[in-house]
Amino acid sequence: MSSTASAISRSDVDPTFEVGAFVVYGSHGIGQVSCRQASGSGRTRRETIVIDFPKGLSVTLPLERACECLRPLSGDAEVALAQDTLRSYEAGDDDSWQNRTRSARSKINTGGLVALAEVVRNAARRDSQAASGGGTARLSARERELYLEARQLLATELALSQGTSEAAADAWIEQQLSGSGELTVTSAL
Repeated sequence: MSSTASAISRSDVDPTFEVGAFVVYGSHGIGQVSCRQASGSGRTRRETIVIDFPKGLSVTLPLERACECLRPLSGDAEVALAQDTLRSYEAGDDDSWQNRTRSARSKINTGGLVALAEVVRNAARRDSQAASGGGTARLSARERELYLEARQLLATELALSQGTSEAAADAWIEQQLSGSGELTVTSAL
């Protein structure tokens, strides 16, 4: 199937999917819309969106699938919820490492900011409890990989949505986990 670029009227463009917009695709992370393409005509017209991800990955999705799978970057309200999640001391899963890993992978695949914050919080709390002698065991190698993946995705989205660097966003995450950071999201980032 060959796709050709088409002239799409401004009123037909979903603002989330404008060329150049950053979007979140749960199973791949944050990407940038590189183009919109249409093929066919009339009733057989099919529009697709191409998203470029870091490390050279490019994904082409039909518009209908893109509407189901993609979301815009989180706004201040979602960031505030993620902040509350990072600061909370809710007990993480005490299940076996296999169940914790399965749960973390599922949350990462959703791509939701709060779900990522839960993975980061739970792993950080579990690791710090184990390090201080109050917990049962340190993170397994797979749990650590998932923690680092979730933290990277969280920092990247925070940086892009709040207009700051990933290093500053990661420092903000650390402050929230320790309970010592700024309460206002935009002033801290």
